[in-house]
Amino acid sequence: MNFSFTGASSIIRAKAWVSNKYIFTCNPISIKVIDLSDIVWAYYYKTHGRYKQGCVRIYNTDKKMICINASENKAFGILEYWEENVPHILVAYSKGLARIFHDDFNVFLKIHYLKPVEEPDDFFDNV
Repeated sequence: MNFSFTGASSIIRAKAWVSNKYIFTCNPISIKVIDLSDIVWAYYYKTHGRYKQGCVRIYNTDKKMICINASENKAFGILEYWEENVPHILVAYSKGLARIFHDDFNVFLKIHYLKPVEEPDDFFDNV
């Protein structure tokens, strides 16, 4: 865990650090370590209105949400990093995904592995 922390990048003025295995968050009272192996879904969420605030919402295998406050740029940096380096996390949001997550969690867990296969550029040249 020490190596993971030293390799983590600070995302919010030394209040949160992200690595490819853990998320470290701290407040004046405690330090929290979140194991990314338990995380199944992550996306950026932004509130509107007088007090705009953005965060990365992450959900674990127990369907519990954890919110990490971050600016839009930092949040998308985190999500892009996870998409490239932590393949088991589904990084996306849609109302359909949310419905499946809440209605049929087992199907949701399989969605990440059902990505469409792209056709090669010269596919139609050989037909």
